[in-house]
Amino acid sequence: MEPLKQSRKKRKLNSSNGKKLIVTLNSKTNKNNSSLGIPRGFRDILPVEARLRERITNRVQTVFDLWGYEPVETPTLEFVRTLQGERDLESASFRLLDTDGDLLCLRPDVTIPLARLVAMRLTPLAEPLRLRYRQTVFREEAALRAESRAFTQIGIEYIGESGILADAEILLLLGEALKVSGLEGFTIAFCDVSALRALLQACQENGGGTADWTEQVLLACHRSDFVEVDRLSRTPGLDSAYGQALRLFVNLNGGWEAALELRQLLSPLVAPENLSMLDSLEKTAWLAENCGPAGVYRIDFSVMSAFSYYTGLICAAYAPGIGTPLARGGRYDTTLANFGAAAPAAGFALNLERVVTQVMAAATPTPQEPTALTGAAAPAAPADPINPTTRPDPLSGITTLIADLSGAAAVEVIETDANEADLALRRASQLRAQGQRVIIREVRR
Repeated sequence: MEPLKQSRKKRKLNSSNGKKLIVTLNSKTNKNNSSLGIPRGFRDILPVEARLRERITNRVQTVFDLWGYEPVETPTLEFVRTLQGERDLESASFRLLDTDGDLLCLRPDVTIPLARLVAMRLTPLAEPLRLRYRQTVFREEAALRAESRAFTQIGIEYIGESGILADAEILLLLGEALKVSGLEGFTIAFCDVSALRALLQACQENGGGTADWTEQVLLACHRSDFVEVDRLSRTPGLDSAYGQALRLFVNLNGGWEAALELRQLLSPLVAPENLSMLDSLEKTAWLAENCGPAGVYRIDFSVMSAFSYYTGLICAAYAPGIGTPLARGGRYDTTLANFGAAAPAAGFALNLERVVTQVMAAATPTPQEPTALTGAAAPAAPADPINPTTRPDPLSGITTLIADLSGAAAVEVIETDANEADLALRRASQLRAQGQRVIIREVRR
């Protein structure tokens, strides 16, 4: 066989000013040849990173399993109509026509397809569902943004339950998942978007706001455009008390006491019957701070930039010095109704690529065991899950065993009401640290 020869061709092109341009074409195949490349926003993953991704995935999925979450998968392709008018997702989706003439898209999100799965295959609900997944999502991004167009989400969805314990479970499980992935110094910010909707509704009724103005405010918050929020808060004809409250609202942050500040801010402007979410926010924040990792949780109303399907709790996790979230989630109580199966639901998803990047960046150059194949140092293993606490068992005698959905290992169910939620959460943490699968079921007395 003759060796590959390099050939050079000259092609004359007309420029805009009529001059001839000579372009030299190099036909030699090399690593920079676009014919051997991959599309913008996609990448190859080499063994060292792939091993770390696998390790983090396994640890996070083990934590999800200990909380009683069952694995599911959805197809890579969905009908575009499945997105149910979610404009951000529709505009970001890769679309194609199949030979049947159906308009399809590569899934740009897991929550919506999973809601479709539950409505089609798992309803009516005999009891709340806890589901987990690891799936790749695909989103079209403009070239100037230089963002990935494919990334892996590891997440959970808790369907069929609402309330303080359900929201606290989302926050606590997110914190535990990040901890076992090997991350340190992360922060989980959360808020309740229904509080903003209550303020905007009151402004429409009593403060000179309009429906169009409300939509503009929600869109600006969704895009984290707080300069626009400030401008809208000063709209001519708007009651200045509501405008000032809006400006203070989006900048409100702190520990669980921030929920008390929010109550003081909204109480003069919003009817008491429309502020019930503040009770839940206060108690959820208190549970997260007292039952989760210390110094991790904080109320922050600047994290409302999320999909429009969120109706209550919204949360996002951040690493120090990084503006993009490692994970996002929230409550979407109206989404399943779009598929004919109304049920409350909440969940979150970790961005595996961002988590891996942070873990690798924080890795210290300490000696590691060589890998079996290459002899190269393997990535440091993420820390083990938290150890059981030494607190006495306050809930012994109220637990029962039930069969796992798959008929495998038993799941221990702790039944409790909101008044004993902290005790139940700590007891569950003890049992999970011993390798026991535990779920908490709220009993409303």
